[in-house]
This record gives sequence, structure tokens and C-alpha cells, in this order.
Amino acid sequence: MPPSELLVNGAPTGSIVFIDGVRSGQVVGPAKRSQILAVSPGSHTLEVRVGDTVAYRESTYVEAGKKRVITVLSGGTRN
Repeated sequence: MPPSELLVNGAPTGSIVFIDGVRSGQVVGPAKRSQILAVSPGSHTLEVRVGDTVAYRESTYVEAGKKRVITVLSGGTRN
């Protein structure tokens, strides 16, 4: 079975992506490039932080073997 993944689009360059409070990567390329993060199936909270500020937060559910696309909205929270 393929891995469960979150595809994060639109995170600002230099921001840091956290999954469930754990640092999962830093956005180094253009915001148009997707960040692909392997996750376990189930509920997760994605945060995009710029410095000490949470620029975006979203709770989501990823099914086993599926991909879930998250589009980061500027300055927002989505539940």
C-alpha cells in the first residue's frame, strides 16, 4: 500500500512546517512548489510558522495510502 502523504501548497519561502507539533521541514523553494510529507493515517494538525508566528493552521484527516492536499491561505486558520 502506498504511504499516506500531506501535500502542502503555498507555504511562504523560509517558513517551517510542523505536523502535530513536530518540525517536519522548511520551505526552501518557491511557494508554488508542493512540500510532500509522509504521515501516518489519521487526524493531524498542520502548522506553518514564520519565525515564532503561526501563519497558518489546519486540522485534517488522511486515509491510509491516500494523499491529502493542503493549500496554505495567507494569514489564516482552517479547521
